[in-house]
Amino acid sequence: MSLSPPHRRHTIAGARNGMVDEDNTVYLRGFEDVAHRDVRAIAAGDAAWNPETQRYEINGRSYGVEERGRVFPDSGAGMVKLDRNEYAALREIVRAGGDVSAAPQLSRNPRFVENPGAVAKAKAIYDGTYQP
Repeated sequence: MSLSPPHRRHTIAGARNGMVDEDNTVYLRGFEDVAHRDVRAIAAGDAAWNPETQRYEINGRSYGVEERGRVFPDSGAGMVKLDRNEYAALREIVRAGGDVSAAPQLSRNPRFVENPGAVAKAKAIYDGTYQP
């Protein structure tokens, strides 16, 4: 089976049109290009398989592989896990070009109003200031 790199939805820019899943992992700024190297290393057999987590581990990062061969990021250096609200907030912030005031749903929609931490985390990720 050949492996495909992670979908664009796992990058900050790709979150613009990304599908909001229950669990979401996004590459932080500056780490967008590591996926291709990591996928090549997994395909070459250089990654360690963790049977407990059912993930490949390479370069301090963990990846799963879907049935059809699409690799997806799970956790590790340069990645951040987001819940539904956090990813949805990131998507709105990306669509607004980083201007939270240009995304009125962030101050009106209960999913964001009741979870201000989700918006703050998403904004920090967008701005490149998020510290895991």
